[in-house]
Amino acid sequence: MLTAHSDLSPTSRAWVFQADRKLYLSEKTEIERALSDFCREWNTHGDPLPSNFEIREDRFVILYADESHHSIGGCSIDGSTRVMKSLQHKLNVDFFDRTQIPFWLNGELTIVSLKDIKPAVTNGLITPQTEVFNTMAATQHDLKTEWKIPMKNSWLARYLRYSALSHEYNNL
Repeated sequence: MLTAHSDLSPTSRAWVFQADRKLYLSEKTEIERALSDFCREWNTHGDPLPSNFEIREDRFVILYADESHHSIGGCSIDGSTRVMKSLQHKLNVDFFDRTQIPFWLNGELTIVSLKDIKPAVTNGLITPQTEVFNTMAATQHDLKTEWKIPMKNSWLARYLRYSALSHEYNNL
């Protein structure tokens, strides 16, 4: 059931799908059409599932499901994965590559490959204070309050120990 964001519980579950490239306007329009249709029909165990979505930074598709009345089942989650895989195929964009890490560097979204994180930290391109997009956020509230967080507060903090900055990190 497509529901206004303001009517969804702050604890609504969130799934962040990161495109492997910037989305074009026509692609965003196609995503909006497909997800509007999907959310209108989305249900769990036969009960309508209040849900919505948004596109951020021309790169992230975020799907929300409000479980305050009915918990979402595995089949319902599989349905959301199917619609995103269908869009991936139709638009020739990868929404499931978790090896590309989005940072906010020099006022813009910058992608750093997971294999390049250690060198980027060692070279000072990425610091403990560098903002990373929190694609692991689990709820609508998390995305409102912790969309961009310092690397030192993210799951990527473990990479800080590989650099000369580790002393700085440990003293923060």
